[in-house]
Formats: sequence, C-alpha cells, structure tokens
Amino acid sequence: MATRAGNNLRTGLVAAGFAAALALVAWGAGPYWLSVLNVIGLYTVVAVGLSLLMGYAGQVSLGHAGFYGMGAYVAAVLSAKLGWNGWLTLPAAVLLTMAVAWAVGLPTVRLREHYLAMATLGLGVVVHIVMVEWDAVTGGSSGIVGIPPLAVGPWTVTGERAWLFITWGAAALALAMAHRLVTSPIGRALRAIAGSEPAAEALGIPASRYKLAVFVLSAGFAGLAGALYAFYVTFVSPSSFGVMMSMQFVMMVVVGGAHRLWGAPAGAAILVLLSEGVKAYLPALLPGAGGEVQLVFYGLLLVVILLLKPDGVLTGWAAWRHKRSGEHARTA
Repeated sequence: MATRAGNNLRTGLVAAGFAAALALVAWGAGPYWLSVLNVIGLYTVVAVGLSLLMGYAGQVSLGHAGFYGMGAYVAAVLSAKLGWNGWLTLPAAVLLTMAVAWAVGLPTVRLREHYLAMATLGLGVVVHIVMVEWDAVTGGSSGIVGIPPLAVGPWTVTGERAWLFITWGAAALALAMAHRLVTSPIGRALRAIAGSEPAAEALGIPASRYKLAVFVLSAGFAGLAGALYAFYVTFVSPSSFGVMMSMQFVMMVVVGGAHRLWGAPAGAAILVLLSEGVKAYLPALLPGAGGEVQLVFYGLLLVVILLLKPDGVLTGWAAWRHKRSGEHARTA
C-alpha cells in the first residue's frame, strides 16, 4: 500500500512539474518550437495507446496511421462538409476508429504470434486507398481543405500557443488513463499475458478479451489524435497517413521504451526532434542533400539509438538509476 502511495505521489509530482514546464514554454517559446511541441503532443497520444498494446499486451500494430487518418477524416468530413460542431466530431472519430479496431481485432487477437500486426498493416493500406479513391467524400489525393477551427463560445482556438494546451491536455488525459489501467488488476493481467499467454489463460485470465480491449482503446487514442490534427492544420490529405507513419509510431514506442508509459512522450520527442534536426542541419553539412538522403541519415541515427539503448531510452535510464541507487546503498 505504501509503495502504491509512493508511486502515485511520484507520478503526481512528475505531472505537476511537467505542467509547470509546459506553462513556461507556452509563455516563452516562439511559434516554431510551439508547433514542434504540438506535433509531439499529438504523437504522444498515439504512442501511449501503442505502448499499452506493445509493452503491456504483447501485441504489435502496423496500422495505427490508418486509425490516426480515420480520426482526421471523420472530423474533417463532419465539420467541413456536414457542418457539425467541431467538439462533437471528436467522440464520433474516437467511436468510429474503436468500432473498426474491434471488427479487425475480433478474429485476429485470438491468434498468437504476429497475425494482428499483419492484419493492421493490411488495414492501413486499405484505409489509404479509400482516402485516395473515395473522391466524393475524402476529396481524393487533394484532400479536404477549409476545416473550421475549434471554438469555445465566441472564441476560436487558433495559434500555436492555444493549441499547446489542447494537444498536451489530450496527451495528459491519455497518460492518466493509461497509468490508471496499468496500475489496476487489469494491468497486472496484461503483464501476465505479455509474459506467457498460455500460463495466463491457465490462471483463468481471458487473454483474448483483454488483448482486444487494449487494441480497441489504443485505436481510440489514435482516432482522437487524428481528429485534433485535422483541426490543428485545417487540412487533411492521404499523404499524411501512409504506412511509413505507422512505422514511425511503432519506432516512438520502441525508442522511448515500450514497458514505460513515459517512454511514449520521450520517443515522440526524440523522433520529431531528430527529424527536424536532420532537415535543418544536414543540408549545411551535405549541400544538395535531398529528401532521400535526409531519410537515410535519419534512419541511421535511429539505428544508432536502438543499438545503444535496445530496450528504449527510459528503460535504460531506469536501469542506470537502479544501479546507482544500489551503489549508494552499498557505500552507505
């Protein structure tokens, strides 16, 4: 009990410190860095859901860009074409992505190994094709423009600073829900499933039901992030939701540490900052370096990070802290 109280206190202090830091950044940062932080916040929401799926349920999804895109297009179509209030499109986007995830996951999570990964990879491809080909609804390859901004009474949510509180408010909500889940009996059951599914089932844990629930929840997180993205950029097109984006989401979880919820924002920050750094500084180091060269360099840097920290940067940091605390205990 004392350990749980200590963990909750530590989590609360971290959250309070993070909120204070966010307020300082919102006050002092320029538009460019605010936009970078907004993107990191949106990606964090997706990565938190994937962290639950990969780190706690032992499943991999290669189609979360599809759920992210579904959320974006639902929000765009309902608000720009049907005139819905923007806030009402958010739960609609979440519910639709969760319904699709349930339909995809129901026959596949019962199977072991990587059937869910293959099914979601196929789903991502299908969703992208629908975005391009269903021109009457999605606008085809041109996408949907003129998405109206979110509004609170007479005030519209515009500007990077205002969006910072929405994107990171959503990230905080996702982290809080995930923390509540992993510290509950369900979280312990999920860890048992990830460790050995046959052993968990022998103990009476309904593995398929729990895996499906986590998959559906993670898709809902992606749908919410996608809907917010649509209102943030006021434009959506299929090019933003390709298979490579799904790979990036998986990499965020792997780089940050799949077994640590705070690995989601850490991984999102590392990949976004790495991408921005390569685009900003590589042309100066290698004049004439095009997008392909930048992508190769970006990939090489990710490989280096994974070689140095194969279990994720936060897992490595936690192991280092544990080692240091053990050394202090021995010398005391």
